[in-house]
Amino acid sequence: MTSAPRAWRPLRHAGLLCLGIVPPILGAGAAHAQEAKPSSAEQPGAASEPSEIVVTANRARGEVGGAIPAETSIDTNAVQALGASNVGDVIAQLSAQAGGTQGRAGEGSVVLLNGRRISSLAEIRNLPPEAVSRVDVLPEEAALRFGYPAHQKVINVVLQPSFASATVELEDRVTEATARNDFNTEANLVRIAGDNRITLDLQYQIGDDVSEARRGIAGRPPGDAALRTLVPLTRQFSANGVFARALNDGLGFTGNLSADRLTSRALLGPLQSDPGKALARTTTTDTGHLGSVFNGALAGWNWSITSNLDHVATTIDTAADGPRPVRSSRGIDDTIAIDGVAHGTVFALPAGDVGLSIQAGASGERLSARDENGAGRLLTRRMFDGQLSLELPLLDKDSPVGALTAGVNAAAHDYSDTSVPLDRGWTLSWAPRPRLGLLISGSRESAPATVRQLGDPITATPGVRFYDYATGQSVTAGRLDGGDPGLRHDVRTLFKAEATFKPARTASLIAAYTQVTTRDAILAFPGISPEMEAAFPQRILRDATGAIASVDARPLNIASETRRSLRFGINFNRSWQAPGSAGGPKMPGGGNFGGGHYFGAGGTTLQFALYDTIRLSDRVVLAAGQAPIDLLGNNLLGEGLRAPRHSVDAQLSATHHGFGLRAFASWKSAETVAPGLPGQLRFGEPVTLNLRLFFFPDRQEGLRRRLPWIEGVRFLLAIDNLLDQAPDVRDRMGVVPLAYQRGYLDPLGRAFRLSMRKTWR
Repeated sequence: MTSAPRAWRPLRHAGLLCLGIVPPILGAGAAHAQEAKPSSAEQPGAASEPSEIVVTANRARGEVGGAIPAETSIDTNAVQALGASNVGDVIAQLSAQAGGTQGRAGEGSVVLLNGRRISSLAEIRNLPPEAVSRVDVLPEEAALRFGYPAHQKVINVVLQPSFASATVELEDRVTEATARNDFNTEANLVRIAGDNRITLDLQYQIGDDVSEARRGIAGRPPGDAALRTLVPLTRQFSANGVFARALNDGLGFTGNLSADRLTSRALLGPLQSDPGKALARTTTTDTGHLGSVFNGALAGWNWSITSNLDHVATTIDTAADGPRPVRSSRGIDDTIAIDGVAHGTVFALPAGDVGLSIQAGASGERLSARDENGAGRLLTRRMFDGQLSLELPLLDKDSPVGALTAGVNAAAHDYSDTSVPLDRGWTLSWAPRPRLGLLISGSRESAPATVRQLGDPITATPGVRFYDYATGQSVTAGRLDGGDPGLRHDVRTLFKAEATFKPARTASLIAAYTQVTTRDAILAFPGISPEMEAAFPQRILRDATGAIASVDARPLNIASETRRSLRFGINFNRSWQAPGSAGGPKMPGGGNFGGGHYFGAGGTTLQFALYDTIRLSDRVVLAAGQAPIDLLGNNLLGEGLRAPRHSVDAQLSATHHGFGLRAFASWKSAETVAPGLPGQLRFGEPVTLNLRLFFFPDRQEGLRRRLPWIEGVRFLLAIDNLLDQAPDVRDRMGVVPLAYQRGYLDPLGRAFRLSMRKTWR
């Protein structure tokens, strides 16, 4: 029997996934319907008084809408159970639910507010978690409705309709192994009244450095380790302000202004002119952001216009060393962008309304860079883009097989410095049962390297530890970082099949299969190996003796990568309110500070999530004409392209009458890199566990009477890396190479974080 053609394999996997999950669920649905048959008193012909029944389906506040439902929703009590300090922390805590296998490295989730677009995450990240009513996580394809590509999950944050608070938080973080201290303080002011909102936030952070000597790094000359840092000294100040106003005729405006300065100092080793002193490098990054959103509705169409102006200036100064003067590199990146999206109904079909989303945007970016050697360059990019997304309801929910909706989308991008092909995609959403959803999608899209990937200033760092897989030796060499103007745009082809089942309002099950093929994929430098050196000989420079002298670690293009994966997830979320409780964190009365009710975790909440990403295959081709390399069974390229078979994330949150617990665990299966080579390594990944314990004392009636000042107080104790575990890397002889000492892989180790947060309302 001949095997199925390669082009049909994704459909075969999707079919197996759907066939495996649909029959038992349909059977369960039929059994449920059988049990729900009316009693004899309700059967036709039974005596009953005539009555009129009116069923009204109200759309939940802030709901995204469309044919693609949320995979999971986190209610206000579950948000409190995260022990988060702001919305940005809430989103970070939901990394397992918002994770996926469709996006490029470094891409963040699409974030909405009350079912609408925002200018950037800065608009809502400093809001306190008490202001959140609900958080919905939707599949990547839901982003098309809002003019985004279907790369990342969509996180919809829904706020309370009325809220006001002033908050101050003091936080101190200390590591056990090195006694590194990281202090953070934040002041926040928020007022929400419907679509009117004001947020002011100030934050200051200071963190100590960690030297190689304090972490026990071996193999350096005497006194050298004390003059090299694993973690730099940092200072950061941030200010953020948001003003939102509901205007006449259903219009709305939001403005956001933020500024940030981050300064760090790293030690690079002893000075050549004075070996008793360290060569210091100071990096200063100034960031400014101005964003705005106009939104409204016209003739049944919802529209929004977002604009952003961003400024990033980075200066890197390396101290003088004897006759060599101070070396400086500098980069200034300015971006301006405007984007408009409209969504509405174009006509009606028997199964429902046909929806159309239209997006159009323009942007300009200018990067001015100067390298350490004085070489300068100026890169500019102008871009115009547009996207159309059409939703076609084919069958309504009352049909014999349930609701069926198809979608098609296309996008065009016009760049001033490069050309990319037209993007296109399709979706098919099927809901055979009210609690069961199936989603199949495919797309072909491309993206150029970012301007910063092309033109970031180039810096050289001496004395960096590398591992040479060809010889099995740890080596010390210079490293080159920065942009590469020769990077090409990639082209990705994606297929996905996802099934979601919600057996109850409190639980959901998710299974997804994805296959992604990327041509000219842009990757970070993976490591030093014979295959990498053969494909990119200019990236690894050796001296006359054959020793490695310098490594060019800038991003690079490879010919292609094809990855297939399965992802399974379980979510559970339930709250039990205390007798007499109104449910959830109570909001301030009258819209003023004071006269309100109690914040914090009231009653009992239990939330659990478990996700496992199974990589079925991952093959890369470094250069055209070369044989594929199997990263799962025969990774010859280095630790930068490690592909664990399993990646597991687990979360547990619980609260009870003011006491709360949040635990997050992650684990990756062990891997062998460079099998058969002298430098073969075995990477063992332990379970990493982070724990948060928090307490709202004003939920205790006796304490609140004796200590009135505790109203609105939250105490938090967090232990990062509770088990004090780190990856274990060993060679053929079971020895840990110098380049993979624990201090390099986990510079901080176990850390204790204590926070006191006071809220006035």
